[in-house]
Amino acid sequence: MSLFPLIRVNIHDRMTLEIGDLVTTDEDLVQSNKIQLQILVDFMSTHNHLATGEFTGPLGAKRANSQWQNLKSLLKEHGPDRTVEQWKQTWKDIKKCARTDNAAAARGHSSTGNTKIVPIVSDISTKVLNIIGHECSTGVGPEESIIGQADSIDGRLKEQNDLLRDRNQLLHFLEDFNKMY
Repeated sequence: MSLFPLIRVNIHDRMTLEIGDLVTTDEDLVQSNKIQLQILVDFMSTHNHLATGEFTGPLGAKRANSQWQNLKSLLKEHGPDRTVEQWKQTWKDIKKCARTDNAAAARGHSSTGNTKIVPIVSDISTKVLNIIGHECSTGVGPEESIIGQADSIDGRLKEQNDLLRDRNQLLHFLEDFNKMY
């Protein structure tokens, strides 16, 4: 018997992905351990093109498959062997879990009334969101207003008024000076 419980994670409940030492990420119960998942996320953070699937050019697919094979062999050293397709599915599931966690946290932050406890986004989810972008789970909102900022319209108008006042004072001084001489 293991000291860490075996957790079966199904498609609809990915939020339990990080609990325990062993997690199940595929239907045929091939298990990935926490170390493998951490290595997978770390690898993706240094290989952004692989993480986002943005390989271009005539050899893009070959390079992607080659990197997946390298990742597979690296992960095999730290736990059970899985196919490239299974690791790709695991990466998709981790991304989905991170988006779900972040969306729940964003909903909690924007709710009113203090009726719910705001969920905390885990470190691994934050790292995944830094790779894939936070907007994928919260959306892109309207641009922030520049009212009250140093370069706001009010600030620029004040600067223009100050310049005009200084210019007018200089003109009055020159007129007085010309009258005297």
